[in-house]
Amino acid sequence: MAQVDRQAEALERLLDIASTLNELLSDEELLRAVARLLVTPETLLIIDRLPQIMQLLERLTRPETLEKLNAVADAIDSLDVGVLRSLASSLSAEAQANNLSDLMRLLGDRDVIKGLAIVLNVAKAIGAARPANPK
Repeated sequence: MAQVDRQAEALERLLDIASTLNELLSDEELLRAVARLLVTPETLLIIDRLPQIMQLLERLTRPETLEKLNAVADAIDSLDVGVLRSLASSLSAEAQANNLSDLMRLLGDRDVIKGLAIVLNVAKAIGAARPANPK
């Protein structure tokens, strides 16, 4: 008997939900408001570009891509905020090379040489990792 009562109660809840849904779908003003929220240039653009978005999501969720993204996230996590602030301040007007003489002075700085070596090694690694583009 308990099972019959539970089934009857479940049917009553289902009927309540169906009734509420029917009331919502009958409310034209509510439907117009929802349509205004959903049918925007942005949502239409997303719908139009959905195939490309799905392809991108598929690529981003490949194990090898996730491994690379995790490596990038780890590199970002390891950045020292103090070093970044120092870098930002060194990009101020004082550290800029305004002429060839300033540039030569900067190229003689040991820290500049270390930084350039890092940048060049990163560029080399990116170039080596990228497949050749046959024309």
